[in-house]
Amino acid sequence: MSEETQRQVFKELKPHCIKVSETILKPTPDPRGLSTSLTQLLQTLTSTSGRHGEVFHRALGDYVFYPLSHIFRQHQTVNDGALEKALGCVRILLNTCWRLNMPAEQAKQMLIMITFVIVGTPGAPVNANRSEETKIEGMKCLLALFECVKRAEKGVLGDVESLPALGHSVTAVLEVAISTTSPQLQMVSLECLEALLFSCVTDSDIFASFYPGVVSGLAKVIGLGPTTKRPYEVLARCVKVLNHVICEVLGDANVGESEDLKVHRTTSWLTATATQTKSALDNILRLRGHSHSHVRKSVFELCRDLLENCAKSLAEALTAIIETMIVLAGDEDDSLRSISENTLRVAAMSERVKETIQSCVHGWAISLPRVMAGSEEIMKTRLISRISTGFKILTELGMGSEILQETLAINIRDSLFTAYTGATGKQEAIQAVEEPLPFDALVSRNKAIGILSVYPDVVLGHRSQRDTIGSVKKLLSLLGRSSENALRLAQRHIREGSRVNAPTKDRSTSLWVAVELLRGSLANSDEMDIFLDLDFSPSGPLQQHVTEELFAVSLSVLSDATELGADEEADLMSPTLQCLALEAISLTAQAQKESFREELVDALYPIVHLLGSPSRAVQSHAIVTLNNVSRSCRYPSAKELILENVDYMVNAVALKLNTFDLSPQAPVVLGMMLRLAGPSLIPYLDDIVVSIFAALDAFHGYEALCEALLGVLAQVVEESRKGGDLLAITANNDDSSSSSRPQSKRRKLLTGEDLIQEISSNLRKEQETKKKAAQEETDMAAGKFPERPWGKGKENGKNEDPTIMGEGKDEESEDQPAPPPPGTQVAGPTKTYDLVQRITRLSQHYLTHPSYPLRLRLLHLISTASPLLSKSEDAFLPLVNDIWPAVLNRLFEDELHITISAAEAITTLARECGEFISSRIVDAWPGIKRVFVNCLRRWEKERASKTGDMGTYSPGYKVWDALCEMVAAVVEFCRVSDEIVDDVCKIVGGERLLQRTDLRNALEGANAEAVWLEIESWKARSGVGGKWTLPALEGVKFYEVVF
Repeated sequence: MSEETQRQVFKELKPHCIKVSETILKPTPDPRGLSTSLTQLLQTLTSTSGRHGEVFHRALGDYVFYPLSHIFRQHQTVNDGALEKALGCVRILLNTCWRLNMPAEQAKQMLIMITFVIVGTPGAPVNANRSEETKIEGMKCLLALFECVKRAEKGVLGDVESLPALGHSVTAVLEVAISTTSPQLQMVSLECLEALLFSCVTDSDIFASFYPGVVSGLAKVIGLGPTTKRPYEVLARCVKVLNHVICEVLGDANVGESEDLKVHRTTSWLTATATQTKSALDNILRLRGHSHSHVRKSVFELCRDLLENCAKSLAEALTAIIETMIVLAGDEDDSLRSISENTLRVAAMSERVKETIQSCVHGWAISLPRVMAGSEEIMKTRLISRISTGFKILTELGMGSEILQETLAINIRDSLFTAYTGATGKQEAIQAVEEPLPFDALVSRNKAIGILSVYPDVVLGHRSQRDTIGSVKKLLSLLGRSSENALRLAQRHIREGSRVNAPTKDRSTSLWVAVELLRGSLANSDEMDIFLDLDFSPSGPLQQHVTEELFAVSLSVLSDATELGADEEADLMSPTLQCLALEAISLTAQAQKESFREELVDALYPIVHLLGSPSRAVQSHAIVTLNNVSRSCRYPSAKELILENVDYMVNAVALKLNTFDLSPQAPVVLGMMLRLAGPSLIPYLDDIVVSIFAALDAFHGYEALCEALLGVLAQVVEESRKGGDLLAITANNDDSSSSSRPQSKRRKLLTGEDLIQEISSNLRKEQETKKKAAQEETDMAAGKFPERPWGKGKENGKNEDPTIMGEGKDEESEDQPAPPPPGTQVAGPTKTYDLVQRITRLSQHYLTHPSYPLRLRLLHLISTASPLLSKSEDAFLPLVNDIWPAVLNRLFEDELHITISAAEAITTLARECGEFISSRIVDAWPGIKRVFVNCLRRWEKERASKTGDMGTYSPGYKVWDALCEMVAAVVEFCRVSDEIVDDVCKIVGGERLLQRTDLRNALEGANAEAVWLEIESWKARSGVGGKWTLPALEGVKFYEVVF
């Protein structure tokens, strides 16, 4: 069966071999015919080798190779397509016919032939015209050849005679890898080079002779120039090949083991080779910063193997290797970072490695100010990350010396000095990275998540410097965790930051370094407390002393800030210093926890004062500090913090107002306190309101100040409205009294049914009265005594039976008010009511102020306060009498929003006062009518305009809508004459009365006939309602109504 299969395979291959031979041996071979015949031969070889690979023997391979040898002999004239197919046929023969026991001479000849086909003769440049597909196929042939050599007896290509051929092949493969841009060709070339060196070259001396050229060629393949970009697969593979080559030649176990060497690897040779290798490694190890993890892992494996195998021979490159390992120990890839750290810890068992690590970290620390002075943020981030990783490893190894710690702290501070000096503008240094969150959002977020909020960066706070400052924070945190010496460094920086005469920039930087160092130390103490579960604080006396000193310095900075006005802060770095002082206070509260409550007497007001700072960064820091302090002191919220310490907070603000220290922060502080504490704070503000009144009287000409102070008063009124039952305006109000309103709604006309019911009720009462009188006469005739005194108004109600008292009620007049129930006392107004009343009464004097926002805010204040004050009629109605002229005059102003707000205020007063302002409405009706008509004309003009009609969003409609609501409230709740109703109906018209349901219902309650007449008149004029159908009734004649 085997012989039959061999004959069949030979029979299939023979015609194609003859065809190829005939075609190539022609004087002028046909390229198309040659390509066709080679394609058929390749297809036949592929199919038969797959089906009957076991029958392919050496003789068959020699027969098939014969026509192919003519093609390779003429490779300079044959096209690339034919060469590619011919090389494909040779690769099949190498994998089948010649795969075992290949003779040395044949292997040598095949190596020379394939190399010539790919790159040409030795010394000549690489054939650039050869296609990449042909080169790839040639490299695959070489791989197959090297596999055959590997399976052959040892030393097939290892003799001296084969050295030139091997050298040419190594050079050719490297040249192909360097010159090409195809990743596939580069990968197969590197694979071929590795197979050539480690499969064919068995003599270590021959291997060493290739070493310089191989290392140089691989460095060129990596190509770290600015225009060279290799795929990450090629770079990773190239680093792995270089790793094997270096360890093979310069391994400590292989150096100097043989005396009879063709390349004399003496000490001088080793020194020169190590120097050249170090130069190559300096460039190759730059791949530690490559973006792809595969490349960085290959670099790690290179450094690890060099540390293990070449520690003596490559002693000059130890610093570069250790630096690379430190960089990789801080890598973003978790697995790579972990294995790099472990490798460094193992390698650090050597004293030389320890010293190298320490030397690297010290050198980086010295160069930190120089790098920070540059403009490349990525270089700064990388350097700081290296320092952090190296310092962490040194700390774990117990080598974190005090000299190194001091050098780091000083150079970090100097680096920040340099960064400030080199900044394009100082203003960038105080801008927060993120926009400050709204006040309510910050407070609610802190309460929701239950942890301390994070401060935005103010030192190097530009967005482009975020990574840099994050790396510096991490480094300072590591430094703070290292030992107690870090606390001494923090103490030194605190004292430098406390120097009043020093530049603000220097103070800010020193204070920031101290805060970060102490934060790291406190974090270390917290971790100890968690793991050891200690009942006492693990912080030592030094830490507590440094914390107290930091708090004292920070409180001094904030106290100076509260004493300076906004115009006095000329130094642009002052907000940065204030922000850092706030961070320090928050850190102190975090360390002292509930014991910090004792310090709130001094610290709370400066924090709240900075809520009104003109700097948004300071405002944001003050808000976060207030939340953090409340959380650290175990308060449920910032509201509870303010309420529990409201006494001296209010006194501090009042003291500033009483001494006329009218900085812009004082009103803002009051506003923030009200927003934090809510209505619960209002009863404590009576003295502050008096101080505000005095300030307004003394400085009423300062527009901005009046707006700020009256804004606080408006907020007091607004928070009073939110008080609910806790801040009821009148005391001892029960449900019955609260349900009855002081104003009386205008009485409506009686209908027929109402009249009949009223007459029936009166008749029934009269009959009952006569019946009772007859019963009394009968009782007296029978000798019975009367059960109550005769006459009206003589009873005192003290010892009488309520049931008996109730029997005589019907005898009294209906309009006579009933006596109050027993035990009911007339309650006086509360403090809150008195405050709101005084504020509202004061507003009338400022409604004529030229400030437009001020008048608008005061009108809104009146609208908000009226429903609260109306619960006490005796106090509210005189107040309305006082403010009415000022409010009414605002209705006649030209500003549309002022008119709208005045109309809303009058609407509220009409609802709350009722008939009390009826006569005032009558007196002011001509002016109100004029405003009503002008507003309607303005709105109709806007609607007629093609470009100005914005529907309900137009200014004219908004004024019209406010005035319609005002008129509806006046007609509904006040007593108005029929003339006013007629005027309103004529102005509005029937069409608009149908559209305004609220106004129509109010007018119908006053005079339904007038409304009906106006609507029907409009329908008759416009033909909307159609013609009336007259009723037919015998003896009666109906006439059509004519409007």
